Amino acid sequence: MTLAPLVVCLGVALFALLALLGDRQFSEQERLPVRWGRGAQPDTYVSRRVGLAFFPVISTMTLLLLCRQPAYIISVALLILATANLSYFRAISRKLQDA
Repeated sequence: MTLAPLVVCLGVALFALLALLGDRQFSEQERLPVRWGRGAQPDTYVSRRVGLAFFPVISTMTLLLLCRQPAYIISVALLILATANLSYFRAISRKLQDA
């Protein structure tokens, strides 16, 4: 038995949890920045739900594409994607503090 499907399922659950936590953390915001331009200033905003759904959807698709790879490769991808998601939350938090 291979661990790859289990790692993918855990990843999908983690991404869903991160989206729910993000929705809770940014519940007062109607729109969230999704792109930063020159001078590290946001220049594109989307609704909170769309902004928070982006990472889980893209991350899940990435893990599904890697599903036939060894579990350690999927695990590394999972860590990278989760770190990117948390970095996005941090960038949003910083922008909201500056505003």
